Amino acid sequence: MLTTTFITVVKNLIKTVVLFSLTVAAVAVLLIVNILILNAGNLKTLNLSEYTNLLILITLIVVISAITAVLFSKFIVRIFLCARTLSTAESTNELRFMSTVKRLSDAVGITMPEIVIYQGHDINAFATGFRRNSAMLAVSQQLLDVMTQDEMEGVVGHEISHIANGDMLTLALMQGIVNCLVYLPANSLQYVFGKFFKPQQFYNVVFYYLVVTLTQLSIAWMASLLVMWFSRQREFHADRCGAKIAGNESMLRALECLQACKETTESSNLVIRYDTIFRHSIYQLFISHPSLSARITALRNLS
Repeated sequence: MLTTTFITVVKNLIKTVVLFSLTVAAVAVLLIVNILILNAGNLKTLNLSEYTNLLILITLIVVISAITAVLFSKFIVRIFLCARTLSTAESTNELRFMSTVKRLSDAVGITMPEIVIYQGHDINAFATGFRRNSAMLAVSQQLLDVMTQDEMEGVVGHEISHIANGDMLTLALMQGIVNCLVYLPANSLQYVFGKFFKPQQFYNVVFYYLVVTLTQLSIAWMASLLVMWFSRQREFHADRCGAKIAGNESMLRALECLQACKETTESSNLVIRYDTIFRHSIYQLFISHPSLSARITALRNLS
């Protein structure tokens, strides 16, 4: 067990170092692209020292903002969801959930995450936190009331996989890269556009801000595709790891329960089933989670 835990820690450390290196490399590439864009505009009138300082400042702000969001995520969950910490079980469902989290956490060699429960009609659970050994697992009261033990183990296994693999920090760094992709090139293009429009003429000012805004939105739209794709891959990966931790049948039953509850809710509320309508369309590129049917199919193919 100790050897397995050590190997897992080393793998996660290597993954974090590699991701950080890729982040630095991506920012460096963006700096080069910015300079090339500015060179196309009018590099001779540009103070490279001042502009480089601005780029560094923007990079630090977006990366620090992403990491800060993860650091304060547990506090945000408690405040906005009015969640209560589950320290002592007050019901049978809470007791079996706590025991399941403890058992599966020990199985992967991480500290048992803090458990919070929030009131809501949704059947949902999610993990957050900066480090794998100081994470939080939030669960809705509805999930505790509806799911069987097998289904609950599948959900917990999925979330424990996110925690053990450090997906929260990974996605935060990815978001930092996306913020750089939006702000840095847009800032450079804004400088170049400013060379071609005279602020004294009103229609030039309007067209200038229109072009800059559309550029920022276009870059943000393209960059979001990367984050959404990466998030979907992590969900598939968490399903596979959850199946190894809790068992393939438990993971399948959990996904099938979520799908059945979702279909029941949509039918009772006469809600349009977007998951079904757009299942094979380009819409799938813009969502952070794969459809439940796709996740179930992938897990069945794996087994």
